[in-house]
Amino acid sequence: STLFPYTTLFRSAPSPVCRRTYGWQICRSIGRTFSAPFFPVSFGDNLVGDVMTSLTKPLQDIPASICYIMSHHPQVQSSVDAFTKSSDTCPQWEHDLVLPLIAALPQWFRLLQCARRFRDTREGKHLCNLGKYAASLLVVVVSAVRGPSHVGVICISSVATVYAASWDILMDWGLTAKDLSLANANATSSQRIFPLGRSTAVGSSST
Repeated sequence: STLFPYTTLFRSAPSPVCRRTYGWQICRSIGRTFSAPFFPVSFGDNLVGDVMTSLTKPLQDIPASICYIMSHHPQVQSSVDAFTKSSDTCPQWEHDLVLPLIAALPQWFRLLQCARRFRDTREGKHLCNLGKYAASLLVVVVSAVRGPSHVGVICISSVATVYAASWDILMDWGLTAKDLSLANANATSSQRIFPLGRSTAVGSSST
């Protein structure tokens, strides 16, 4: 969070590489993503939505950073107790409301984008993609209501992880059972390693 204002200031400065025209286009894509499903989804809007879902965890660190910066220095005993209990100095409402909201909004925006793309194209794959984000959104809601250690959260998280991994493998990466097999005797070592590397990358991004 400390680097955010410096990054914003640096981005606003003139640059021969990333011109202001590109910056305004990114801002428009962000605005259109926030306004889903009222606009057709372009490739840039889709990319912005995907980046937001990928940044969910880093964005959730921002409230904790703000709470620490705004807290008393040196730390008083109440701040130390709060940090011992929840690993930050934020009030309880921040955990109950702000963090689930940060986790849910990117998934919600992508869900609405998928709904709009299905409306525009009538392709069933967009409904399947919508289901992936609906499952992730359900994990956030149940975790906020029941707590992250509840058995329901574990079950729903398992289903959502398998769903997301299956979508990534079959649709985003285009892998099949044949691609994942290393038993092809005619394949070279690089041809065998490449599908394995792609599968490992998908598994890592789904956890």
